[in-house]
Amino acid sequence: MKKVLLFLAIFCGTLMASATDFTIDGITYTITASPGDTHTVLVKSGPCSEFVEIPATVTYGDVTYDVKSIGVGSFLNCTELTSVTIAEGVEIIAVSAFQGCTGLT
Repeated sequence: MKKVLLFLAIFCGTLMASATDFTIDGITYTITASPGDTHTVLVKSGPCSEFVEIPATVTYGDVTYDVKSIGVGSFLNCTELTSVTIAEGVEIIAVSAFQGCTGLT
């Protein structure tokens, strides 16, 4: 019984991780609305580069998603980051999304 539960936990975790996250141009997105609903994503993490642009939409597979939020700690301690452009459609910037980004002006 324990082996079956362990297998189910690993299987479900693998499905959830692979089905909801994807990376485009160094930015990892998490799908926040299922297909059939409004297609939306949040920024899960991004590159610690000098400049980052958060787009209004991203296309993954055959689906275009609206980028609606920047998640908690997405760019945590990215000291190289000096400039961020955030598209108009982004509605939420979570707590500590840019915490420790000492190069931002």
